[in-house]
Amino acid sequence: MSPSNRWRGLVATFLFAGVLSPCVPASAAVPAAERQTLVNLYNSTNGANWVSNDNWLTGDPCDNGWYGIGCDDAGQHVREIDLPNNGLSGLVPNLSALGNLWVVSLRGNHLSGPIPSLMGLGNLAYLDLSNNQLSGPVPDAFANGMVQIQLNNNQLSGPIPSLLLVTLGNLERFRVEHNQLSGTPPRVPIPNNLLHGESGLCPNRLSTPSPTDAAWDAAVGHTWSDGCHPDQIFYGGFE
Repeated sequence: MSPSNRWRGLVATFLFAGVLSPCVPASAAVPAAERQTLVNLYNSTNGANWVSNDNWLTGDPCDNGWYGIGCDDAGQHVREIDLPNNGLSGLVPNLSALGNLWVVSLRGNHLSGPIPSLMGLGNLAYLDLSNNQLSGPVPDAFANGMVQIQLNNNQLSGPIPSLLLVTLGNLERFRVEHNQLSGTPPRVPIPNNLLHGESGLCPNRLSTPSPTDAAWDAAVGHTWSDGCHPDQIFYGGFE
């Protein structure tokens, strides 16, 4: 075979292989909406002044290992936001685009304003927003698979929504003490899986009696209303 014919044969081989073997990226990136939601979190909570913000805003959150972000095994979706005691300040943005989130831990920061809607976070199981300065109501809807909800030591106000606990059959820990909550605890049957001594309702402005007093006593590990009085206001927040 002449050199020219041999070259044409090699070119044909590579072209043929290219048609049958489409280019595959070295690794998959998270959807643009998930990345943008994390960028919004960074911008709205003063990310430039966090204690640690390694690799944030650089490339892909999973591929580039943004500090405090955990992803699924394929690196295609954000599964964890784990930024406790990291100097975050400001408002928590809407996180609804992160539909695969399993864990959100932002405790011990300086976050303020309301807790954003948690609609769309159907896989969320662990939420810890304790020890901030969050205000407004306790959300009235959580993912059915919630295991832990920790909102203690903030400035939340209003009642604990009765419907909040109806569908949370997996809930093991529910902490809302040291806020400005009022009314009585939810009167609906509380989740059977609440662990003894792992929940907290007071101090707050909550009052008795409630038909579920005995069940709350078991969940809290003592008389649930200890430290509560409707005429007192307890201010939470990070210290």
